[in-house]
Order: sequence, then structure tokens, then C-alpha cells
Amino acid sequence: MHRSSDFYSTNKPARSLFKERIMRSFQTRLGFALLSLIALTLPVRADEYRSIEREVDKVLQKRDIGDVSAEYARSAPKSLEDWLNRLSVFGRAGHNVRVHTALTQLAAVPDRENSPFSYQLRETARRAVAIDDFPSRKLYYENIELGGDEHIPQFMRAWINSGDVGGLDKWLEAKAGLNESWFDHWLNFRFEQGTSDPLWRKLEDGIRADPSNWYGITRYISLATDSGHRYGTRDITWLIDSPVNDSSYRAYRIAGIFQNRDNALAIRLLERSLNLPFKSRDTADYSSQLHHAAAPREAVDPEKQVRFWTKTALARLYKETGQPLKAQPLVEELAAMKMEPYEDVNSYALAGGVQAASGYRVVEAKILQDEATNQGSPAYWIQRAAYYGGRGEKETVWTTYRHALEIFPYVRGDLNTSRPRIEIVNRIVAFDRYSDRDITSGILRKEVKAALEDAHYLFELAKLIDTDWDEVRDEFFVNEDVLPRMMAARPKWYGHESSVIEAIMGSEAWTPAMKQAAWGRLAALARRDLLHRGSALAKAMSWEGENKHVIPILREYLKIAPERAENNDFYDRQQCADALFDAYLESGVWQAAEKMYLAGYEGSTEKLGDSLRKIALSAANAGRTEDALRLWKAASNIDRWIFRDFEYFAKPPLIPGLRQFYVDMKKADPLTSIPDRALAILK
Repeated sequence: MHRSSDFYSTNKPARSLFKERIMRSFQTRLGFALLSLIALTLPVRADEYRSIEREVDKVLQKRDIGDVSAEYARSAPKSLEDWLNRLSVFGRAGHNVRVHTALTQLAAVPDRENSPFSYQLRETARRAVAIDDFPSRKLYYENIELGGDEHIPQFMRAWINSGDVGGLDKWLEAKAGLNESWFDHWLNFRFEQGTSDPLWRKLEDGIRADPSNWYGITRYISLATDSGHRYGTRDITWLIDSPVNDSSYRAYRIAGIFQNRDNALAIRLLERSLNLPFKSRDTADYSSQLHHAAAPREAVDPEKQVRFWTKTALARLYKETGQPLKAQPLVEELAAMKMEPYEDVNSYALAGGVQAASGYRVVEAKILQDEATNQGSPAYWIQRAAYYGGRGEKETVWTTYRHALEIFPYVRGDLNTSRPRIEIVNRIVAFDRYSDRDITSGILRKEVKAALEDAHYLFELAKLIDTDWDEVRDEFFVNEDVLPRMMAARPKWYGHESSVIEAIMGSEAWTPAMKQAAWGRLAALARRDLLHRGSALAKAMSWEGENKHVIPILREYLKIAPERAENNDFYDRQQCADALFDAYLESGVWQAAEKMYLAGYEGSTEKLGDSLRKIALSAANAGRTEDALRLWKAASNIDRWIFRDFEYFAKPPLIPGLRQFYVDMKKADPLTSIPDRALAILK
């Protein structure tokens, strides 16, 4: 068996590597397998993710899937592991009847939940049962995946198409008691049948009986306001005057539901929220939200935070509904609350908009008064610019930013001192990149020109410029010197470094010769510390389709790649192998990818057949019809369901061979459902 020197390059003994990969837990996906050695000497780990599927992969690399399925059908299983092996093979072979029989018998296996392989039961069964195999799906949901999965809608449609609508309703009613997901599917089914009202009343009666059940309230609202309208429309205005709004936080939260649907009702609820005292229950509800959604840090005073949100929402609604005078006192209070800088920016912008409509300048007067004490803070100038932006006074915004740039100087070689200036430039870039583009471009040009010899400050500017300011990028960075010199000053290359390289090298202003020279210099820099620079460069090269350059980098990196990377931005050994495999395929070097596969590459895909399928697709794209068919047949022996990729694979030169392959499969294996499915597509 051929072994790729690229894939096996390591300082460790080969056999110890093989054993390490097999014995590692599910977090590690890369296997270095001598197939016959593994099959004969190493046990399957029950707690290893996909160990059952991987073991089946190995068997089907060497034996015909139809023969293996027949042998399993003739023999009696001795353990849950044995059951899962045969279930996997039956499913891959398209032997639906055998899958159904196995599921029926598996339901009676005693003490199966206590088996060390119970961890893999659901996943193996899920893969084995065809989505449109209605009888087996029903068994699967009744005996194995009791909580359901993403294929329930297709299953329900198949049941409805059978004509037994009443049977499905009763079955879903029983299931609805298990978890909320099944109830949601039942509600959706009832809505489509026009009989959902009793279920809605049941939910509403539960809220009336226990108005303190905040989770039940929010769940009901979520169903009633579902953006996909899967459960129909439901009038929830009855909540306005119900006991569920008897606290400040809840009134605020429910107001958010009505905002933009019925602003008058939302205003009523927000006003109520501000008039109600903030009690311990409000704090508890607020804290609960922090654990279920993105929210400010817990260190924030809950009452202050909720009042800030409520006043902001109410002021905005007053403004949008033509009531700026009502919004005026609120924006004054918001400006005085001193929240987090990003929230302050929004409140100052809102204040500017409100005061532009009301004619008041109370907030502006306070802003100008605070300059004497706050002018040394970038946040002050950002808030001030936001206020004038809210007023629509662009010239004053630019005056503010220019003043801020005068206060916060660029100090060459001192990035910490220059950071306030970077913060201001960042806001300028985000302010108005369209109508005032020339002004922003001028500022950026001046900044970049001053920092061309200061690699660290220049990198901060490069992050801001990205691809949105291509005129600045092309003028200063598209050459063989600036980008390599800037990257040389960075000891380790992380995600930001990769993004900057990608943005600059993606410019259309490069000449082919200049671009190749720049890639070469970057590669030389990466090789100085490949472990900490190679991943970022390889990702940028891959994104730009530079397989000529990325393949050597990845091959070298693979020799030193760690089992677990020290940082998420760095490749581990598995990720590097995946990237190299994909680079081979994308560059049309499918033979090298096949060598990796033969050497034991498993990849991050569901089955080894997926890797073979990818190689077959690459061979087909290269016009190698015989090789493509050979690889496709080998991949199909591992998992016959790969025919679902015909959209990409079934090119005219391949169709006769594919058709004959599936005709022969049908003759040789009458039990499989795959040939009819595949031939229907090939027609």
C-alpha cells in the first residue's frame, strides 16, 4: 500500500502514531492508519466519537458492501456494538428492509442504554435510516431518537401523504408531552389542518393560571410571533393588560415584541415599565436573560441597565411617531447616565436626532461644557461626533473628528500612545464611507503615508482599510515591499494577520509578476517560524486560490503540526491535513490527494467515502473519466448514498459508465434501493 511521505513526515515512530490516533477521544479527527493492522490488532473504543462508523469504513475499504450486509443478515448479533455495525452497513447499502428489521429488533435489546456503545446509538441509527423511509423513521423516533431531529418535517409530510392524518395527530399528541420540539411540530401540523385553536388556548390558559412563569410567557410569544409563520398568526394584545406586565422588566421586554408591529402599544408598555418600581423579581428576570442571549456584563447595575434600554426605546419611538417633545427629557437623562461607550454613542446619536426635531440644544450645551474636563478621552469626541451625526450636521461631525486628530497625535514607534488616534480613525472610517468617501480617503492616505516606516501602526491602519478602501490599499500596499516588511515585524500571525494578507493580496491592481514575488517573500517570512505563521498565510493563500504556493507551505507545516494547536488561529495536524487535501483537489492534483487517502487520511468528513467522492469529482473535472469512475465505484462501496452528488459529478462522458454501474448493482443486489434512485436522476 502506498504511503505518502508528506503525510507521514514526523519525528515519532510510525506505529506509535497509528495507535495514538486510534486511541484518542473524539476531539481529534486525524487517523494515521495501516488498515489491515488496525482491523486485526486494535480494539474499537466505545467512547470515541464515530468509532463505529470508522471501523465500518475500514472494513468496506477491503470488502464488498453487499457481501458484508448479507453476512450480517445471516448472523446473530452478540452485542450493541455488533448491532450498530450491521445497522451502519445496512443503511450505507440502501437495504431499507434490513434497516427496519434491525431497528425493530434493536428496540428489544436488553439494557442497551448501559452499553459503552450507547453513546453512538442515536448517531449511527440516524445515518442508517433514509429520510424518506417512513416506516423506519417512525421506529427511529419511537425507540431511539425520542426527542426528534431536523428531519421531522419530511417525516410528517410522508405520513400526511399516506392519508392517515388522524393517526399522525394522535401520535404527535403523545409525543408533545416529551419535549417542546414535538409540541411545536404538533402546533404546526394543527395550524396546517386548521385545528390549532385548542392548542393556543391551552398555552394561554397556562399563562393566565401562572402569570409568574416568565419562560412560558416568552415561549408563547415566540411561537405567536414566529417570523416564518409556521404556527399561524395569533392576537397577543391581550397580554397588554394582563398580570404578566406587572413588573418593570417584563413590561419592557414585551414592549419589544410589539415595537414595529404596534408602536402605540409598545409606547404604553414602555411608559408602564418606567412607572413601575424595579424589584428583586426584575433583577432575577434580567439575570436570567444574561444566560440565554448576548447581553451586557453582569457587573452592570440591572436597574440602571434596564432603565437605560427602556428610555432609549421609548425616546426612539417618540421620535419616530412625531413626538420629539416627549423624547426630549428622556434623551437628556440618557446623556447623563454614563453607560458603556458603545451604548453612549447610540444614545448621543439618538439625542441629536431628537433635538434636531424638537429645536432644543440642552444635550449639545452639556457636551460643549464637558469639553474642558473630558477632551483627553477619545470616547468624548466619539460621542460628540455621534450627537452631531444624529442631528444630520455632517460638517460639524468632520470638524469634531479633525479636532480630535489634533488632540491625539501619532507618535512613531509608540503604538500605545497612538492608540487613541487609531480609535478616532476607526470611527471616521465607519462614519460615512459613501457620500464623504473623498474626505475619509484623504485622512487615511495621510495616516498611511506618515506610518510607512512604522510597521505596528501601519498594521492597525491596514486592518481598518481592509477591502473597503481599495484606492488607499492599492496606492500604498500593492507592491513587493510594504506588506512583507509590515508582516516581518509581527512575531506570530493570527486571524487578523491572515485577513490583512488576504485583503491586500486580493487586490486586482497586482501584476502577475509582482504578486508572485510578494507571495514568495511572505512564504519566506512564514518559514522563519512556520508553526506560528504558516497557518495564517496558508489560509490567506487558500482563500485567494494560490495553490501553487500553499501546497508547499502546508506540506512543510504538516511535518511539525501539533496534535492540538496552542491557538484557534493555528492549524492542528488534522486541520493542516484537511487543508492540504483540499488544496490538492482544488489545484487538480487529485493523484496526490488519492495518495493521502491510501496512506490513511480520514479527513473531517462523515465517512471515508466522502474523501474518495471528492477525489472522484476532481478526477472528473480533470477529464480523467476512467479514474473518476474507478474512484466513484470505490466510494460507493463505502457509502452508496453518494449518488446525491450527481449534480456535480454526472458529466456527459461519465453518464454511460455510471448508468451501467447502477444497472449492474441492481442485478447483483436486488435488495438495495440505491440503483432506482440513482438511475432516476441519470435519466
